[in-house]
Amino acid sequence: MRIDPKYFNQFMVVLAVTGIITIALASLYYVGKQEQRFLGRLDNSDPADFRFVTLQGDTIAIPSDRNTILLFWATWSERSVEELNDLYSWYADHSGHAEHAAYAAHADHADHAEHIDHADHADHADHAAHAEHVDYIVMAAFVKDAAEFAEAHERPDQPHFHIVDGTGVYQDLRVPGVPTAIIFGPGHEVIHTQVGTGKQPAWREMDRH
Repeated sequence: MRIDPKYFNQFMVVLAVTGIITIALASLYYVGKQEQRFLGRLDNSDPADFRFVTLQGDTIAIPSDRNTILLFWATWSERSVEELNDLYSWYADHSGHAEHAAYAAHADHADHAEHIDHADHADHADHAAHAEHVDYIVMAAFVKDAAEFAEAHERPDQPHFHIVDGTGVYQDLRVPGVPTAIIFGPGHEVIHTQVGTGKQPAWREMDRH
């Protein structure tokens, strides 16, 4: 079919717009499928097996008796750093509001983050002596990043806000990207997930429930 030259420009514009829309829809479909597969892998995994390494070199796991916010982030992702900063702000407002039993120096040696390496029990007891009531424990898991960059975001004044290397778990779950947040309840129940940035972060969504 020959196109009248006077309509050629309009035809090319329509063709270009159609191509852009097709690519956008295909991208959305691909991202959606990635997220569905990630959620399926998360559903079929056992969070008790997840392991993270702190900046101090300790291996820790998600506790089974506390609410835990797991945030995958990276210093090279501006959006995820913004999410991390918002999480810390939210956490600072909520960390003293819990009705859970406080950690105490005479508590048993099971760490609130379930230390796998028990060589530092003395350090744990010291942390426990200064810990306050907490609603949530935070695992801010940096991925595909250098520990020295992540150190700048450490919160030494908040013993239950952990900056950890989460690359292994991130790759095992094949998380679609950063930021991604998973909120676990007691017993490792997944109670909320958020891939990317929503209208508001996952932890603020929890305030509404």
